[in-house]
Amino acid sequence: MVKKSTLPVVLGMLFALAIAMPVSADTTVVTDVATVTTDAETTSVTTNQATVRTESFEKILERMRVKIAARNATGTKSTTTPETKGTRALGTALKTVDASCIVKLVDAREVSIQNAWATFNTSMSNALKARHTALVAAWGKTDLTARVEGIKTAMKTWQATHKAMFTKLKTDKKDAWTTFKTKARNECKVTVPAEEKLSTDGLGTVAL
Repeated sequence: MVKKSTLPVVLGMLFALAIAMPVSADTTVVTDVATVTTDAETTSVTTNQATVRTESFEKILERMRVKIAARNATGTKSTTTPETKGTRALGTALKTVDASCIVKLVDAREVSIQNAWATFNTSMSNALKARHTALVAAWGKTDLTARVEGIKTAMKTWQATHKAMFTKLKTDKKDAWTTFKTKARNECKVTVPAEEKLSTDGLGTVAL
């Protein structure tokens, strides 16, 4: 006889013991209840002879392992490093492009930019010398009106020249890059990597 209040505990202990105990392939484990008779104080439990052999538990566990393995395999995320901007194009440039074609274009672009910078430097040097001469002459005038006009003219000339030089430099650099990208795409069949581009220089001017 088992008290009604302790029935769930007893059944739980029996089930846990049945699972935990080491059993052989021939061992049987009681898994169901035939009858339960309850009165005011006690509950009696009679078990059937229906049993489950150990190999049934093993098969269940094996099916669980297979399902878990399949789920893990399906849910596994790729460990491939995602492509960053320009990586694919860079890989194309390194692996599949006609090097002799793109090298000529790169060389022409770099020479054009260097020439543009050299022209700019020469123009800047000449403009600074002209400003120097004009300001010295203006400040050397004894007449106040002539001095002020001379200074204004010198600075106005310098500012216009300065602006024109930077505009030309920016245009020449942009043209060199645009020509390069167009020919790279049309003649060499290459998309230029994002890393290879015209760099920014703030306002594009230098105060002097």
